[in-house]
Amino acid sequence: MRMAVEYWRSLKPHCMGTLYWQLNDTWPVASWSGLDHGGSWKAMHYMARRFYAPVLVTARKTKDEFVVSAVSDLVEDFALSLEVVAVDVYGEISMFYSGQVNLSPDTGHEITRIKLIDIAKDRILFLNWTDEQGRRIRNHAAPVAYKHLNLPKPGLTTRVSLDSSALVITISAANMALYVTAECAVAGHFSDNAFDLLGGEEVTFTFTPYTPSDITRAKDTLLIRDLYSSSHST
Repeated sequence: MRMAVEYWRSLKPHCMGTLYWQLNDTWPVASWSGLDHGGSWKAMHYMARRFYAPVLVTARKTKDEFVVSAVSDLVEDFALSLEVVAVDVYGEISMFYSGQVNLSPDTGHEITRIKLIDIAKDRILFLNWTDEQGRRIRNHAAPVAYKHLNLPKPGLTTRVSLDSSALVITISAANMALYVTAECAVAGHFSDNAFDLLGGEEVTFTFTPYTPSDITRAKDTLLIRDLYSSSHST
């Protein structure tokens, strides 16, 4: 879903928008919806908040290169600071682009092109920029299918504390961790989810149960997954 929407948005103004099916489930089921039957956000819905953000930077893969583009749905001019780097699975970084990008209202803008042959084996392209609210945003593009990457065990460490109404969760990574996703057996909402971490990074976010008395059960059933754990025993 992310790859498709970002591809279409990168073609602006040739493509000016997308819709997807479907928003929610009406009963417990495995599906492509964004909300489960109880109204909690699935991982895709957290990702949709990013790939439908008013300002997006994405890398569209062609036969032999990545086309890096920025898209703005804002009604005013906007300038963002952008870095495009290739990072190997253990954190070594090669810089491909660094600079300010000036976007006109409601437009797409090609920034640079990167030959696939110039991206070393087991490296992933990371796009880092500031959004319209000054927040640091990250996106990534893999030159090969994820199953062909020699991903290391990410070494995730999780710390959890309770405040009056939410879990406060801090996750740190020893190595690159893609699509880090938290879930628990309680209906509620995470402040962020389904994100990437590089080695040495950590992120703090919250989980607020819809029923406040469920907070202890939420802590007891909290589970953290990532792309590596989807195919490897942890």
